[in-house]
Amino acid sequence: MRSLVFFTVAALCCFAAASAFSAGRSSGNLVSNHVPLSACVDKVPVRNDSTPSTNLCPYTLTVSSTMASPGDVIQVLASGFHGARFRGLYMEARVVGGDVDVAVGQFPSQNVELDAVMRIYTRPPGENNAIGCGSRTGKGVRSITVDWKVPEDVLTECYCVYFRAMIFKSYSKFWENVDSPPIAIRVRKVC
Repeated sequence: MRSLVFFTVAALCCFAAASAFSAGRSSGNLVSNHVPLSACVDKVPVRNDSTPSTNLCPYTLTVSSTMASPGDVIQVLASGFHGARFRGLYMEARVVGGDVDVAVGQFPSQNVELDAVMRIYTRPPGENNAIGCGSRTGKGVRSITVDWKVPEDVLTECYCVYFRAMIFKSYSKFWENVDSPPIAIRVRKVC
């Protein structure tokens, strides 16, 4: 439950800051082309009266491969059904059946280089293991693709990971626990 609260608060902070930045309002300590650093460090909800939607989620996460090896790069596509647009997202990769407080792998910096509204975050104990973005247009976007690198320091021969996102249509309308299909990570040829 603690990780769900952290994830929700972090995502709301990031989205709110990105939206304020996109609308041209100052949110303090802006880094050019990015969400304010303080928004996701402080973990203070900007819109604490918001709750996740219980309606059917109009968004999905798909992955470029359902099998990978340590060091491989997987592409993750966040998109809306039937052209549904979204204004922000916050995403992490997690081990299936593992500690829900731990984000694994890394989102390479090229994600930010390709799209200036992307921001990579660090959730200890890892580094660069979460990613967020906020649309700079009032309309939002139909899809976003990001790269994720499979961890190379593997403790078991085989395990599975999945991506979990919070996707925002607006401040007050968002969906949490939007999950991708699992990806089997294999160290040896046979799992």
